[in-house]
Parts: sequence; C-alpha cells; structure tokens
Amino acid sequence: MTPDQTTIQKILEDRGGVLYWRKTGKKAGTLHHTGYIQVCVGGKLHNAHRLIFMLHHGWISEVIDHIDGDRSNNEIGNLRNATWRQNLQNMKLRPSNKSGCKNVSWCATKQKWVVQLSINGRQTNLGRFDDLEFADLVATEARNKYHGAFARHL
Repeated sequence: MTPDQTTIQKILEDRGGVLYWRKTGKKAGTLHHTGYIQVCVGGKLHNAHRLIFMLHHGWISEVIDHIDGDRSNNEIGNLRNATWRQNLQNMKLRPSNKSGCKNVSWCATKQKWVVQLSINGRQTNLGRFDDLEFADLVATEARNKYHGAFARHL
C-alpha cells in the first residue's frame, strides 16, 4: 500500500520527477531492472512514480501511465491516471514486431498485411492490405479514433 500524502511530504521531496530524502538531501531510490525507480519507505519498496503521484495529487490511481513510455521519467507532467486498458494502448512497439508498424502483421496465407487493434477490450481485425504503408495509415487512424489521448504510434 502506498503511504499517504502527509507521510511522503515529511520524508521525501520531488525535484522535477526525482525524489530526494528531506533529512539528508540525497537522491532517493534505485533503478530496477524493469525500468522503474524504486524507493524504500517504511521498510517496503515503492515505485517512485506512485509516490510522486500521491505527493502531488493526494490520492493514488490503480494504474499510473507514463505518457512518454519511459518508466524512469517521473516528472508529474508525464504521469497520468489510467485504466489497465488505456495503459496497454500506450505501449511501445513490441521488439518482436516484424513489420515495424504497430498493430500490423503479415498474413502468409493471404500474402497481405493485416491490421488488428484492441477496441473496447476485443481484438478487432480492420482489414488486409497489399501495401504496408497503407496498412500502417489504417492502424494509425484507428488508434487515434479508438484510443484517443492514449494512442501511441511507435
């Protein structure tokens, strides 16, 4: 459980997305292999972005989205309340992606590019296309329409 706002204010200070111990003035936290910065408060590890969100807003969201996708960028302007679905919509292009375009894959049996997108929690096929650039344009437009502010294109 994330400490309350008053507790965090007493022991930590946010300086542009980086936490510092009030008592010593030293930087708080370490970079975890997941890319998140973690800080030990009250004998328990907490992700720094959750502490910073609580520090600024006085409440904690179940999911806090890093707008730019950088898990170590904890500037308050880069953090926003989100649902699990919205957080997934803001994911970067997967390393295993072979087309180089988000939501576009190659269908070997049809010899076409396929555009698939999660819409309202359901995987939806938006068509098959001969041209990769056109398939990417269809995927981009669909993300803008259905994912709104959480649409990430790269």
